[in-house]
Amino acid sequence: MQTGSTILRATVSLGNLHHVYDGKPKPATSTTVPSGLSVNVTYNGLATPPTGAGSYQVAAQIVDPAYSGSASGTLIVSPAPLFISADDQTREYGAPNPVFTGSENGLVPSDPLSLTFTSAVTTATFSGNYPITAAIADTYGVLSNYSLTVSPGTLTILPLPVVLSLQPLASAGWSMSATGEVGRSYAFQISTDVANWITWTNVTADSNGTLQVVAPATASQPAGFFRTLAQ
Repeated sequence: MQTGSTILRATVSLGNLHHVYDGKPKPATSTTVPSGLSVNVTYNGLATPPTGAGSYQVAAQIVDPAYSGSASGTLIVSPAPLFISADDQTREYGAPNPVFTGSENGLVPSDPLSLTFTSAVTTATFSGNYPITAAIADTYGVLSNYSLTVSPGTLTILPLPVVLSLQPLASAGWSMSATGEVGRSYAFQISTDVANWITWTNVTADSNGTLQVVAPATASQPAGFFRTLAQ
């Protein structure tokens, strides 16, 4: 008489298939009916659960001499949000740049991203507002695990205080002088009521930052209020 064993069908259900990257392995879970059966699970054919952001094909196979059954699914590790912000800075015209700084929020401590913050301005850059940007060194390729948001900072360069000097010349005529930012154009303006200004002339500051207007002997000294306006 011939005897034999019968392999019974069992079911496998996969769970825990959606994750957000945090630098740790992300295994799927499996349950069986009947419960408690041993299950072999692979991820894209490998036994090690994935860590990095991405999509992975999961295959589950019951390992039991009396039962057979399998299941498949997709495990997704979503990129983690990462925010990088450059700090705002202020300096005076002609001064050296400060140390540019910034911060990050969301980086896994074990991920070796290197951040530096820079601006293209020099000591000769005119007064105004300029961007401070973040440079990210991703030597080990971990940046693909993040959804990145970068916020630039602003470097504010303060203008030089301008002091006007208006005086008659011994040979007749008059001169107006001031100090400004080297190489920058300024409008010399005149007003009789401080509300309405008329541009007298435009002058570019020389290599010493000096602005000067010399009127001919036939010109009378203007009356009213005076100012320079950076262009």
